[in-house]
Amino acid sequence: MKKLKLNHYYVREEIHAIFSPDTDFSSGKGDWGGRGYASIPNRKGDYVFMASYGAKSKNIIFKERINEDGTFDWQSQKHQCLHHKVVRDWINHDENENKIYYFYNDGETVGKIKKYKYLGLLKYLHHDQSKEQPVNFQWQLINWEQSKKKVIKRKNVKKGILRIGEVPALPKNLKKKNLNKKNSSSRKNRDFSKQDEKNTSLGKLGELLVLRHEEKELIKINHDFDKNPLIHQSDKEPESPYDIKSYDENGGIKYIEVKTTEGSRSTDFFMSSGERKFASENIDNYYIYRVWQYDKNTDEGECFIINGSNMERILDFIPINYQLRLKRK
Repeated sequence: MKKLKLNHYYVREEIHAIFSPDTDFSSGKGDWGGRGYASIPNRKGDYVFMASYGAKSKNIIFKERINEDGTFDWQSQKHQCLHHKVVRDWINHDENENKIYYFYNDGETVGKIKKYKYLGLLKYLHHDQSKEQPVNFQWQLINWEQSKKKVIKRKNVKKGILRIGEVPALPKNLKKKNLNKKNSSSRKNRDFSKQDEKNTSLGKLGELLVLRHEEKELIKINHDFDKNPLIHQSDKEPESPYDIKSYDENGGIKYIEVKTTEGSRSTDFFMSSGERKFASENIDNYYIYRVWQYDKNTDEGECFIINGSNMERILDFIPINYQLRLKRK
């Protein structure tokens, strides 16, 4: 059984095993398997909170963002009023006598199973006495000094700006280039944005900027993050053929490949053969987010979006390298 450690990730079943090993666990059901909180058996007044940013329940979106000082707003379940027993426990919570353990899902998953980071114990600050169903609380993370540098900063912490524009118009009387024509002057020593794309830091920053943009757009349409989480796939799987899994307004999957450069929108960018193959196999669900003129200092960039179905029409695919091997008999 895993031990409880600050800033470590746990799935719900592991959290259950730590605090309530003598009870049954049901995935997706009950206090430990599905709800946002659970009372610890035989420990009156002690609770475990399991929160997910953007979780949705009965048309309420729970936006439990953590502020720079380790405080955060938190909502009870929709049916709970100010006189509900557990609500009274939380209002009267004294961190010197009882404990509330706080686990937070920041988008991390194992397959389809959420992972929750343990951020420590909570101190009650106040609640809104004028509202209920749900009741609104504010809490303080007691262990914030040890956690704040490791907490994934979501959009309320880093406010990058991604300006989405139109795809550049194709030149009139466009003639198809002869890409097989031998022209050493157009191939040799032309790196274009290769340094940018090979720069892991720049590429990751561009991905995070798009990730925050997608999160904002999904919140606007009341997307169910609990059912279909926004996933930063390349962060979990560096060799993935796409960077982000998101959704459109109809719930359709969007496989997003982010291409980031500091140069102009006409700067060349690079795509692996694996990425191109995946794009061709998922042509209607594949999108290139072309981030250009990205500024690291302000976390801002311009962007246009190319759907997989338009890639071959809009982009020239230019072979610049060859992999060589001995001929096979």
